[in-house]
Amino acid sequence: MRTIGLLLALALAGCATVEALDQKVSGLLQPKADAPAPAAAASLEPAEAAYREGLRYKEGEGVEQSDAKAAEHFRRAAEAGHLEAQFLLGLALQTGRGLPENPAEALKWYESAGGKGHLEAQFLVGLLYLRGEGTARDPARAVAWFERAAERKHTGAQFQLGLAYATGNGVAQDAARAVELLETAAGAGHPEAAQMLGELYSHGRGVPVDHAWAARWHGKAAAQGIAGAQYMLGVAFGAGLGLPRQPAEAYFWFALAAERGHAEAPKLRDALVPLLPAAERAKLETRVRTWKPEPASAGWDRPSVRFLQVALTGLGFDPGPADGLLGPRTERALAAYARERKLGSGGRPSAEVMQRLREERLRVAGK
Repeated sequence: MRTIGLLLALALAGCATVEALDQKVSGLLQPKADAPAPAAAASLEPAEAAYREGLRYKEGEGVEQSDAKAAEHFRRAAEAGHLEAQFLLGLALQTGRGLPENPAEALKWYESAGGKGHLEAQFLVGLLYLRGEGTARDPARAVAWFERAAERKHTGAQFQLGLAYATGNGVAQDAARAVELLETAAGAGHPEAAQMLGELYSHGRGVPVDHAWAARWHGKAAAQGIAGAQYMLGVAFGAGLGLPRQPAEAYFWFALAAERGHAEAPKLRDALVPLLPAAERAKLETRVRTWKPEPASAGWDRPSVRFLQVALTGLGFDPGPADGLLGPRTERALAAYARERKLGSGGRPSAEVMQRLREERLRVAGK
């Protein structure tokens, strides 16, 4: 049984568990409100009728819930060429819900659905070829399927394709293309893509070392609960790498990473204990206990504003402390910067201001 690979695949697709993907799929595939009632199913095409009957058993709507019976109906519809039924039959075969696990047959149905344009099927075909599940491992073929899904803005495919270009796995290594894909996925909220970008910029792998820019991406991933990114954010605050040195913030992020099982985090968390008064540590522990992951933000989140503040400070402007809050002082500094550089953003953040700040910082650093 290959449930570990499957769970990773589903996490990269935006779902942490099989149940989560089932819920996602169910929400997408439920018959519309104006669809014929089950009693009127005879008026439908046979494949569509079988597909809808499968959905009824999958969700237990008017019948006793049964993954096995759902799979029977999905198979009839899939064999008649029904696109969504082919995907759901592949999912049942991959997860073992209603059918014995059979990754080779799952791949067959995913390829059929993916060849007709099913986005999630295209992504899962890529993962099966990448991991050699149900077939011989074939990174080049995986890349071809990821390319198809990435062109249609599938963030999991963009992430996997970014990794392929970064490592040269199945495709010629291309650092610029890797960063482009990873930034697209991370910008759409993919936390592992944000973490990977943080690693690239921290270590200068195919890009100039830029600790402040790395901290921005690590901050985005950390806010979504990625333990490795939380650890790296603690390193940034603890060592002053791209961020002002703040032992309390370092302790907080190390403590969160430790809670999530990061092996190195407890040692660095404990090393900070002598630097923090007991009362402050108690407050930090309360923050750790009550902390919850944040949804991905398409706007100016704290890690992004914090980068602006660090960059403005380094160029001689005064945005105040690098707290990630867009207050009046930061807005005044942004407005002053925009006036001097003849940018049109005033005191508000913008992609143009972000890009100019990055370019100037790297130029000043000689990178």
